[in-house]
Amino acid sequence: MTDSLPAVPAQQLALNIFEEYGIAEVRVTDVPVDFGYSKSEALINLADLGLMTRKAINAIHFIASEDPFRKHWDCDVGYFQWLANSGGTRNDKHGRQALREAQKADIQVSVVDAQDPAKDIYGSVPLLGTFVLARGRLNFKLPEEISRLLKKPTDAVYLSLRIGGAFSSGYALGLYERLLQVRDAGGTEWMPIDEVREWFKATDRKSLQEYKFFKRDVLKPAVEQINDISDIFVTIEEQREKRRVVA
Repeated sequence: MTDSLPAVPAQQLALNIFEEYGIAEVRVTDVPVDFGYSKSEALINLADLGLMTRKAINAIHFIASEDPFRKHWDCDVGYFQWLANSGGTRNDKHGRQALREAQKADIQVSVVDAQDPAKDIYGSVPLLGTFVLARGRLNFKLPEEISRLLKKPTDAVYLSLRIGGAFSSGYALGLYERLLQVRDAGGTEWMPIDEVREWFKATDRKSLQEYKFFKRDVLKPAVEQINDISDIFVTIEEQREKRRVVA
């Protein structure tokens, strides 16, 4: 994988690869050329997304990223499914469900005014607007706020669709995207356990309240998959107070 931009625009490159390999049923994860897009931190730090929804959003935003202020986008359903590595048929109900979940997912903005609560600001923006599946085509729209993040992504990281498509765990893909943000730094700061749980929306699950179970069922499998299939290597360090892991 390389962070440098290809000579051919990423969208055209991906279409060329799809025409050469995708139609021959070579998965996006197995093609010899890498492609992706710059993904904003605001679109990464989302916890409550399943695996296929996250992949669908990445495919949609990749398609839109080179010309994000169009009124709508139209593409072959097979191309979209190939980008998302969904492996379904053109009428795949799981693909439709992933797009529907993408409509329900949102980024939230909250600004609290310490002096005047009347000036507090809260906003919610869906990751995907209207979409229509018909006659083997996918037509979709994006909210203007999402288009801005695609046009001028802040604190962005390069996300490879070839690598992202290889994940079989939503926990692992979500963690991988988050850790790309500290790739250059080589690691994170110490983080409270509850903060890390919130990355996976695990704070409300009774079975994951104890750290040993959270590590066994969420963190460890996610890290193992990242190390097995991605371009970064992850280790977990634990900070203890007496015998209790606190960060």
